[in-house]
Amino acid sequence: RRLKLEPDVMLLKLLWLGSSVAAASNGSEGAVPLRPFALMDQQQALQLMEEGYLDVRHLPKAKDMAKRIACSINSAVRKIRLALMHSGRGYDEARCPLSLPRSGDDDPADTDGLAPKEAEAVTWGFAEIPGVSKLAVVGGCCGGKTKSKRQIREVLKERLGIAAFATPEIATVLFLQGALSNGSYQDFVPEEYEEFMVQSEILQIVIEGIWSQGAALSVDGETALVLADRDAVDGKAYSRPRVEDKPISWSRILLKSGKLLKIPGLSDDDLVKRYIGAIFWHTAARAPNGTVDNETYRRFCRKPTRHESAKQAFDQDIVATEVYADVYP
Repeated sequence: RRLKLEPDVMLLKLLWLGSSVAAASNGSEGAVPLRPFALMDQQQALQLMEEGYLDVRHLPKAKDMAKRIACSINSAVRKIRLALMHSGRGYDEARCPLSLPRSGDDDPADTDGLAPKEAEAVTWGFAEIPGVSKLAVVGGCCGGKTKSKRQIREVLKERLGIAAFATPEIATVLFLQGALSNGSYQDFVPEEYEEFMVQSEILQIVIEGIWSQGAALSVDGETALVLADRDAVDGKAYSRPRVEDKPISWSRILLKSGKLLKIPGLSDDDLVKRYIGAIFWHTAARAPNGTVDNETYRRFCRKPTRHESAKQAFDQDIVATEVYADVYP
C-alpha cells in the first residue's frame, strides 16, 4: 500500500501549483510565492503505522503512538515553516498558510525544544529494546529501498520466522506536508533547507523509536526487526563538505540536533551504533558498468516528490556511497 493523499494535502498541493501559475502569468520576479503547509492528524498517522506493518487494530496503545507521530511531524513542520517566515525573504502568515489537523489534538512544541511526546520518543530511539533490532535500508535516488523493505520482510518471516516492520521515509512525509515546496525545491530558501535537515534528523530518531516500541508490543517477547527507511546519518550525503553547494554543513546539523536532543557532542558513531548494519541500494541512474543510465532512471523513478535528473541522481549516489563506506564499519 502507498500513502494516499488526503483531501487537505491534495488541496495544499493545488494551492501551491496555483500560486506558481499565477506568479508566472503576472511576470513579477519579486513576487513572493504562496507556500502552504499542512499539519497531520491522528488518522493519517495511523495510516502511516499500517503502511509500516504495525497492526493498529490489535496493537496496544496504537492511538497514543499515532498521536506521538502526528505531534512529532507537526512539530517539525511548524519549525520548518517558521524558519521560512524568518528568512527575511517576504514570507509571512499570509504567504505560508497552515492547515490545522481535523482532530484538533495538535501538541505543538515551544520554539526552542521538542514537544513532550516527541521528547519521550527520542529516548526510545536511543534505547536498546530487548528483542528489537534496527537495520537501515539506504542508498541513492530510486534505488528500490521501499520495494526491498517488503521483500526483506517477506523473506525474514518465511525463512526465519522474524517479524519485520518498516518506518516511512522522513523526507517524503515532510514534503507531503509542504516542506521545500512539496519536495520540488522550487523557490529555494537556504534557511528553510537548514531547518528541514535538522528536523529530519530529529524525526528520524523519533519515528524509529516509536516503531521499535510498536514492534516490541507486536511480537510480545519474540524477535523483531525495524527496517529504517534511510537512517540518521543520511543527511551527511546532502550537506557540506560532501556537497559544497549546500547551505549547511554536517557538523552544524549534528550540533543543532544534539542541542535539541540534549546530547552534547552528538557524533556519527552515536547515530550509527543504533543499527545492526545497513543495506545500500544504488540508484536506478547507475548502470552496471558505472555510467549514467538515463533510460532506466526515467522508467523507474516516477515518484512525485523526486526532482533529481539522472545525472544528479548518479552524482548523489557517488557521494552517498562514500558516506556510508566511512560511517559503517
